[in-house]
Order: sequence, then C-alpha cells, then structure tokens
Amino acid sequence: MKSVCVTLFLVLTVDSVHSICPFGWIRFSSSCYLFHRSLSTWIDSSTYCRSHGAHLATVQSGSEKDFINGMIQNMPGQYWLDGVDDAAEGIWEWASTGEKISNNLWYPGEPNRSSPLEDCMDTSTYYNGLWNDEECNYDHYSICEKPH
Repeated sequence: MKSVCVTLFLVLTVDSVHSICPFGWIRFSSSCYLFHRSLSTWIDSSTYCRSHGAHLATVQSGSEKDFINGMIQNMPGQYWLDGVDDAAEGIWEWASTGEKISNNLWYPGEPNRSSPLEDCMDTSTYYNGLWNDEECNYDHYSICEKPH
C-alpha cells in the first residue's frame, strides 16, 4: 500500500510540473505564452521564440484572440504573430507550420497591402487584438507560444 501511495504521489507531482508554464510565461488553454517586450523585426522575433522552444503565436480561435488582446491592454504596442504571406502574395499561412490560415480575424480593411513589403502579421490594442499586415523589417514586440 505504501509503494502505491508513493507511486501515485510521484505521478501526480510529475504531471503537475509538466502542466506549469516556465517562469514569465502565461498559460492559456493548451499553450504557454511569453509577451516579449523587446523591439525587433519579425525574423528576429521568430528566432527569439525558437531559441526558447516556441514560435510566434498562432491565433487559432476568437477566444485565443481575446486572451491576447486582454494581455496586451496593459502593454500597449504592436506585436508580431506567426502569420506570413511571403511565399505567395495574399495566401497567409502560419510560418512555423506552413498551415494555411483559415480563420478570419483581420481588422476591417486588412490585409490592405499598403506597401508591397507587408508580408508579416501583427496585432495591437489599436486593432482590438485583430490582425494587420505589416512590413517584416519594422521593430515590434513579440508573442511567443509553446505547448504546455
């Protein structure tokens, strides 16, 4: 009986440790998020996320968009997301997976391609957490995401 209790304790302890996000990361649904407040280009932001075992955030639902928007309300600025259309103009995909973006969480009138270099996706409080197309060489904050 004692060995069963010890085994159960160890299983529960290991399971709870794996469900906690790393220090500085915030859990939502099945992911951990890091709101990185250092300005950098899209590629440098993506590299930073990958160096932490993550990728720029891929927004899969309205509730995830609402979570991100709620988090950045106290941290104004523009934030890079994982979306790009650099492979084929107007065909947006998540860079980390190559998956075509099927949901439409664009800010009204976006993507507008106001510059021929707007191949990367960002969000901000101005856009209420919705998406905007932006030039990839601009400096923004970033949102990293990884499974918990």
